[in-house]
Amino acid sequence: MRKLILIFTLLPGLAMANPPMHDQPPHGEFGKPPMHHLVGDGDQLPPLLYNIGLSEDQQREIKNLFKAQQGAISDKFDKERAIKEQLHRLSFSDDYSEDKAKTLIEQSLEIHKDIALQKNRLDNAIFKLLNAEQRDKLKAGMDKIGH
Repeated sequence: MRKLILIFTLLPGLAMANPPMHDQPPHGEFGKPPMHHLVGDGDQLPPLLYNIGLSEDQQREIKNLFKAQQGAISDKFDKERAIKEQLHRLSFSDDYSEDKAKTLIEQSLEIHKDIALQKNRLDNAIFKLLNAEQRDKLKAGMDKIGH
């Protein structure tokens, strides 16, 4: 019984004893996995861009690119979520038809394609801001995590 009490008293301390290292990206916000922070929300860059030697001008430009894209992508996510909710409601209604379901699915796929294309444009715009050495470091980091 004493061991259980000791374990339960030390467990919260162990959970909190993992601060980020000085050269690593910050841990995730409460309720979000570490790599799922919203880039552009604050002053954070994507984790892969942390250790490639970005200048302050490059960091500022990348953050501006994220801020410019964030609103449009967020709106598209909201539209896609609304369509998926409609599809879910349609599945459990007397008004169901495959034609209606296919129409909603096509709308969702079109929005998903737009989001993917917009993200790819953003990735390419960021890539074009980097010099050759930074591009090599970025590619090495991507290979390391399997991207």
